[in-house]
Amino acid sequence: IVIPNSVTSISSSAFASCSSLTSIVIPNSVTSIGSSAFYKCSHLQVIDIPNSVTSIGSSAFEGCSNLTSIKLPEGITDVRDNTFKGCSSLKRVELLSQVPVVFHSGSLRGCSSLKGIRLHGGWCSNTSSDAFDKNASSYINVQVPEIYVNAFKNAEPWSKFNITKHYSH
Repeated sequence: IVIPNSVTSISSSAFASCSSLTSIVIPNSVTSIGSSAFYKCSHLQVIDIPNSVTSIGSSAFEGCSNLTSIKLPEGITDVRDNTFKGCSSLKRVELLSQVPVVFHSGSLRGCSSLKGIRLHGGWCSNTSSDAFDKNASSYINVQVPEIYVNAFKNAEPWSKFNITKHYSH
């Protein structure tokens, strides 16, 4: 699906349960993606979220079991409840925001293939302790700016994860 430039928002549940959807192109005119917009789009593999998007609703990609990686634009400062819950093929999440990003309850639960999270911004002190599966720290590596490595290593829930720097700040 290619969404036309005249669209500024993807409504809640707009593509929910579209199991045949494999890829979607979102134009720079879109600023928000509603709750459950792509809920259970089980064959969705590719989605390019433009920098114009500043808001993604809860459960927006929940159950997208074939989605393998996601790069969230600079305007996203929090990953809402259950945003990627059940994305069992998701291997990498990158957040381009230069400010702290908060992971809310269940936002990355059921992402059993997730190997890495890369944060470009600062400290994520308000991240929910139940944002991830209980054993997620054993298989997810988290990359943060060098100046935040020690802060992440010494705070919950991050202290359980392998925290490494990804560039000098």
